[in-house]
Amino acid sequence: KDSTVKAKQCYEKSEELRKGKIYADALALINSKEAEKIQQAATLLTNITDYKDSAELLAKIPELCKIARDDKIYFSALKKYESNDIETIKSGITDFRSVENWRDSKTKIQESLTKIETLQEKAKKEREEQARIAHEKEIAKIKHDKKVRKISIISAIVAVVLATIMFVTFTVIVPTTKLKNADSLVESGKYDEALKSYEDLDGYKDSENKIIFLKALQNAHGVTNGYYND
Repeated sequence: KDSTVKAKQCYEKSEELRKGKIYADALALINSKEAEKIQQAATLLTNITDYKDSAELLAKIPELCKIARDDKIYFSALKKYESNDIETIKSGITDFRSVENWRDSKTKIQESLTKIETLQEKAKKEREEQARIAHEKEIAKIKHDKKVRKISIISAIVAVVLATIMFVTFTVIVPTTKLKNADSLVESGKYDEALKSYEDLDGYKDSENKIIFLKALQNAHGVTNGYYND
């Protein structure tokens, strides 16, 4: 009798340990909150329905699986809702609608739609601001180009005017002045100086004729010292 009792006790203890291990494993799978693992827990609990509340837990498996699936969808949608990308938020709305009656999905759908409107309005303002800045830059460029062209034209005109002044000065005014000075020297009787001045004019106007005339005049009157003597 003692050996039978001991054998029974050993068996019961062994069963208790075995079922306890299975039960603990099943609880771990359930607490994972993943539908696939919770379903695995159902398989384990089926073998120990007489252990603790295994039967009750087994009955709750379908509900727990649904909660896990809905939570997975919900939290995925919640992460998308936190994005600032409109397409991502729209994807989140689709997910919220698939679990519309779970947690605050309905509220989050409305908040997502409001957020999309806000982001669209912000994007519109940014586009308008960028367009305004681009327009202002274009206007500034046009004004700058006009200013550069105006400066170039003015510079060209100034250059032409200066060149003309220089040309007139060195080809007309200076030679004319020198010619008048040479004529004054002749009138003053300073023939040598006048002759050199005429020669420096390099054929300007009638300077060559005056050179010939002056040399003839010098030869006719025998001028030797550069001054005329009666």
